[in-house]
This record gives sequence, C-alpha cells and structure tokens, in this order.
Amino acid sequence: MTEGKTRKSHHGCFQCKRRSVKCDEKRPQCFKCETRQESCRYATSGPFLWAETFTQKQEPIHSQQQKASTLIPFNMPHLRLLLNWTTSTCHSISRNQADSGVWQNTIPQLALSCPYLMHGIFAISALHLVLSNGCHKTERHGLLETAESHQSEAIKMFTKPAEDQIEPSQHTASFALSSLLIGFAFAFPLSVTTVHQTQFGSLDELMEVFKLIRKMHNFSTPIMDRIQGSELGGLLWVEQSHSNLSESSRLAIKDLRELVSAVYSPSQGDYCIFVDTIDCLEKLLAELDVTGDMVSCSYRWIYEVPAEFIDYIQEYNSLALVILAYYCVVLQRLRTHWWISSWGERVLDVIVKTLSPSWQPSIAWALNAINC
Repeated sequence: MTEGKTRKSHHGCFQCKRRSVKCDEKRPQCFKCETRQESCRYATSGPFLWAETFTQKQEPIHSQQQKASTLIPFNMPHLRLLLNWTTSTCHSISRNQADSGVWQNTIPQLALSCPYLMHGIFAISALHLVLSNGCHKTERHGLLETAESHQSEAIKMFTKPAEDQIEPSQHTASFALSSLLIGFAFAFPLSVTTVHQTQFGSLDELMEVFKLIRKMHNFSTPIMDRIQGSELGGLLWVEQSHSNLSESSRLAIKDLRELVSAVYSPSQGDYCIFVDTIDCLEKLLAELDVTGDMVSCSYRWIYEVPAEFIDYIQEYNSLALVILAYYCVVLQRLRTHWWISSWGERVLDVIVKTLSPSWQPSIAWALNAINC
C-alpha cells in the first residue's frame, strides 16, 4: 500500500496569518478575530466550519427574518445583483425547463420574505459577474468583497436545527440556500486565484466542496419529500434515461478494478471501500455517456462514495488520487458551467504532480480525456 503526505490546512484568515498564529477557521468570524473585535476575512471559501455557530442559542428564524427585513437596505448595488440574477445567473444554473422558472421567479419571490436566501442570491450573482466576460477589472475586487460579504451574512442567518424543529415554511428557503452555497463553494476559489496560484491548493479546496455537498445532502434528505411537493419541486426533476457505458469508459473502469486487485486483497477492508467507489464511478460514467443532465449525476457521486474514500484523498493515498483523476474527466465535461470551469484541469494537475512515477501510467486515460 502506498501512503501519502499529510494534508495541511491553508484556509486561515488574513489576520491570523499576518500574526503567524493558528486560526480555528470558523466562519464567518474566527475566535481570535471575534475576541479582538476585528474584521475577519478569508482568501478562500473553505473549509465551511460554520456549523458550530448554530449550536448556540438563537432567536427563532421568523424573528430574525422580521428584524433583518427592516434593517437591511437593499440599495442600487443590490438591485443590480438582483437584475443580473433574474436576467442571466438564473439561466446559467438552470438544468432544464422544469427548474428554469423556479430559479428565475419562485426563489427570488421566496427570498423577499427570507433575507438569508436573498443574501445567497446576491452572493452567487456577484460571483457570476466576476467570472463573466463582462466584468471590468476595476470592479472585480469590489464584487468579490460583495460576494464574500453576502455569503457570510447568509451563513450567519442560516440555521440547521433538527428536522422536526424546522417549520414547513422554512424548508424551501433552507433547501434553496443549501444549493446556492454549493455553487458558491465551487465558484469562489476560481474567482480569487489563477491556475498557477492554486496548483497545490485546488485539491484541498475540492475536498472542502465535497464535504459541503455531503453535509447539504444530509441536511436535505429528511425534507426531500416536502421539497418534491413544494413550489421548488422542479429543482429535483431529473430526466430519466437508460444508462449505457461507452467502450472507452468500460475499459477505464476495467483498468481501475484490476489496479485495486493488484494493490489490495479482497480480505482487506480497504479493498471494499475502493470497489464501492469504483462501482459509483461506473454508474456515473454510464449515465453521463447518454444523458445531458451531468450536474446532478456528478453531485450524486460525491455523496454516494464511502466517507473513507474522502479521507484517503485527504491523506494523498495514491489509489484514491488515481480514482479522483478519473472523476476529473467528469468535471472537465462540465467546464462550460461557469462555477465548474477549470476545476477538472486544476485538480488533475495537482494529482500529476503528487503521484510518484510508478503511478503515472494509471492516470493515462484521464490525461488523454482532458488532453493535459
């Protein structure tokens, strides 16, 4: 078995890095900045250690909404973000006709009485402007600060109590925001750094996105039936199609299975973890070879793979990195989506630089598919 390096954290806030002290990385404000009563700013979107914030005693959500709706001045910059959302961003994230109207009309209408959802809309809209060709260099920095500020406010106001404590009226808004947070997690690292600046950080960033998606899935699962029957039901609609693995994908999966058998014996627990992960990958590739709804399929793989597989990636386990390289091919197919863009190429570049020469032939299929 090949063991890898130990993952280091690179997500501390600017203030703690400047003082060369350890940051607990909690969002939207770390403990040290909160103690000093200083502004806390981060360079990246991870690692989303904001869940602990909501364990403290809070006012009821409806009380927060009533106060926020009277205190937050939605000025001209807000109107610009809302206009960009309704005319451009909502269409860019829509998968089909079933969810197009939900993103354009239903969610903004819902956000009028739910400030944390409105903040989520503003955050995504600002990032979309940053990553679009129409963004002037002079306004890029301001839009990035706007996006980060609205995301922090959304997280601060968003709470995730036990499912039986969530009022039915809050299910739709919470589900909508969880979807927006995933998009923000993908898009923000792309907006603040270049490919070269993130060549060794992209893998860590992607793992934080993976963990957020799995967390949001765990949150959404208990209320999924209610969402299905709500005005947001169109977001869950997926076109049914027959899966069919292409010859290229079939050979790639065959190679992965042979590689697992060469590294582990069936009696080892790790063997089952990697086999289950490859089973999920085979299902994903079969669906992608025949369907146009690649976003939903690619997200589903992230929360269906064993949790131990995510741990192996963070430990830079060579076999785990090889399998992830194959998933980078999926991300590359999604590159036309502005919040995915170059993720596949960036992460594969890190994998190539991390694997030892003896493992390089194992990612030949991924390299050829992405043309690196």
